[in-house]
Amino acid sequence: MAYRPGKKPPHAVAFCLAPQQGDQQELDARRAARQQQAQVAQRRLMRHQEVAETLLTAPPAQARAMVADAQAVVSHWAEEGLCSADYVQRWTALLALPLPQLALAMTGDADGWGEALRQNSPWVQALGGGEAP
Repeated sequence: MAYRPGKKPPHAVAFCLAPQQGDQQELDARRAARQQQAQVAQRRLMRHQEVAETLLTAPPAQARAMVADAQAVVSHWAEEGLCSADYVQRWTALLALPLPQLALAMTGDADGWGEALRQNSPWVQALGGGEAP
């Protein structure tokens, strides 16, 4: 019987093969890499939570200075073409929010961009430099 669009085939066959030795090693390596990446993402989230807490508990002048420093980083990215315009636009919008909304946005999903934004973050200086928070 020939397949016709919109019609289900009369039956389907699925094969399930046991992984070979090399395949299992590759699967284990991929699992380990995903687990390591998840740990990195969790550390970034925790560091951004620390920044958010500081923004919300610091004296207003200090919090404004932190945001101004982050805005300067984003401006530098834009001027030097160091970062995708998507990140520049999104961080610019986030940094313009009132502090409570900024704190929530940078530690949340951010319309599906949360993890990516935490990977490309202007808050490096806020935690003493080095790896992105």
